[in-house]
Amino acid sequence: MSKIKKILLVAVPALALVLASASLASAQGPFGGWMEKSGDIADHFAHQAEMLGLSVDQVKNAWAEGQTMQDLMAEYGIDEDAFRAKMQAERHAQMEARLAEMVSAGVITQAQADTRLAWMAEREADGDFGPGQGFGGPRGARGQRIID
Repeated sequence: MSKIKKILLVAVPALALVLASASLASAQGPFGGWMEKSGDIADHFAHQAEMLGLSVDQVKNAWAEGQTMQDLMAEYGIDEDAFRAKMQAERHAQMEARLAEMVSAGVITQAQADTRLAWMAEREADGDFGPGQGFGGPRGARGQRIID
């Protein structure tokens, strides 16, 4: 048997083993399987419950039944305008915190952060958030699901 055939006899199965291992690892996704993400999901349920003023169990039950956020708000008589204002205030606070981090890291100046905040406030006031997926997002016009 020639030297090249011997090398191929070892290299081809080794390459197949490496590729098979890589495909199995990538099947789990970049952060592992869904079981490893359960902490993130629990945090998501807790955040939604806090924002809606409901218990975590109420949110989880709605998710299990396939209800949308709009369904849940209608069922418990949650005012959409008040909820929207609460969400906007939270988004604004998060953006202020992110921009402050960027300023302190030297990524942007305080003037740039102030300009960005003013731009966002203007967009929030007139509802012009620019191009995007709209209310339905990639799901179509079926509303936002509790969690995917």
